[in-house]
Amino acid sequence: MKRTSRHPKINYWFWFEDTLKNGRYLSTLERIATTTSFDTITLTDRGCDFWDLAHKEHFRALVARAHELGIKIVIQLWPKGCLNHTATTYVTEEDGAAMAIDVEADIENGRAVLRSQDKWNRAADCAPSVYSEFVYAAVFKRTADGFYEEGSLHEVTDRLQTVYRSPDRVSAVLEAPEYEGYRLFAIAAHYHRVADSFHPRACEDFKEFMDFYADVPFDGVALDEYRSLITIAPWGSGPLPFRGRIYGRGFARAFREKTGKDLHRTMLDMRYCPQGKDEVRASAINLYFDVMRHGPTVVEDFVCDYARRIYGEKAFLGFHNTYHNGLEGDEIWNTGCNWWEVKRDYAQTDESIPFPVRMGLACIAKEDLVYDMFYNRDKVTFYEKCMKEAAFGSRVHYHAIDDAHWGTDTGAPDFLAELAKYEDAVELLNLFDPALPAMSLLTVFGFPALLNWYPDEGMRGAFDVNDSLRVMETARELWQKGYFNALTPEDAIERGLLSVTEDGKFHYGRRVFDTMLFLYPEY
Repeated sequence: MKRTSRHPKINYWFWFEDTLKNGRYLSTLERIATTTSFDTITLTDRGCDFWDLAHKEHFRALVARAHELGIKIVIQLWPKGCLNHTATTYVTEEDGAAMAIDVEADIENGRAVLRSQDKWNRAADCAPSVYSEFVYAAVFKRTADGFYEEGSLHEVTDRLQTVYRSPDRVSAVLEAPEYEGYRLFAIAAHYHRVADSFHPRACEDFKEFMDFYADVPFDGVALDEYRSLITIAPWGSGPLPFRGRIYGRGFARAFREKTGKDLHRTMLDMRYCPQGKDEVRASAINLYFDVMRHGPTVVEDFVCDYARRIYGEKAFLGFHNTYHNGLEGDEIWNTGCNWWEVKRDYAQTDESIPFPVRMGLACIAKEDLVYDMFYNRDKVTFYEKCMKEAAFGSRVHYHAIDDAHWGTDTGAPDFLAELAKYEDAVELLNLFDPALPAMSLLTVFGFPALLNWYPDEGMRGAFDVNDSLRVMETARELWQKGYFNALTPEDAIERGLLSVTEDGKFHYGRRVFDTMLFLYPEY
């Protein structure tokens, strides 16, 4: 079908080992070209290890033929070792991301014993523990849960004696008779086979991959759901409530550079503060999250900038960094909820995330068109989504050709034949440069309020953030009642994206709004 829009029509393509047999990928490509209107196909590893550099010639042949057929080919990047394809020793405690766990014990008869075992790692099969250690320890006179007597705190990290260590466990003893009756607080770090986002290794892996394939003329790259460390999911896979924290040596250095403070001491302050000085704990929680949640952004920014150097300014950069699509669940620990900071030309989300989020992303993206990656076992939902969302400047990013696990095979002839009826109708809209819907309301929310429940213990959710705010739900309810709105966090002000014009209107990105609703401007 002749392309009538400058905007891509996207489909995902799962690659297995069988995809390479007898040039099967070329015959699939021919079918895509002759039976669909898709013009941007993203290859994703589902068993055909893209880190196996012997595949380069297959990719070269695919891209050459695709370009003859008028199709762009994008390759998805995976963190090295993410899919269990590389040696388990590739990450060490120096460059690995860690789960930090608080451990406490009372000093009795002059000594205390500490034990910690790794937990809350949802991806233990592909990112197992590689090393465990205690990174900080202090003693103090505990006055109540979360409080100690001011002036009684003493760091004793160097006095800990490790008595047992395995990749996922560590035990230590403190001999300190002079602190009889004190509380011993320690932080155990369990490093995993995934790079710390703040350590150069995290970016170097992606650079290595793009450098090797730089002579294959791909049309762009995709970094999908990049995460610091895959923590336990909202539906389980580990003990709830979640009370761990993301840690890494690179993170610790970055924290000091950005705040001038020691990360270990800050993590103690997140748990304990001097009696009567709640502000110490509240401030520590704010500081920790303010730095931690930007770890994924470091890698996202590097990949976007480096990909443009290799593939040019017009390179397609995808996809979304939305993960579980909620602000109050495990998202903060995985992606940092940095959905609004990804440097992409198009707003890209997944799984029908609420329209206000998509609009908030689109207002600060280069293009108005919004893409939502979608998969489902029910074919009809694809057709309904295609038509329903076209009215709001949104298009479906189909997931996926040869999908035999998550949902429908979006490259199957019967699916494509039916889909064509709907995509042909949407194609009429693509004759014009699509615009976002008319919106007069900008909804802004405060990250500190979302991430800091202290001192109200009743607001402390299963994932250690304030899960009572219902930010996204509020924005969605407004949308459903006809108040079309764009949602953004308050740090848009610091980034220079949100300002008030002389006539009292609110300028956000490329849009101007009559009204702003500010939810939870302070905690």
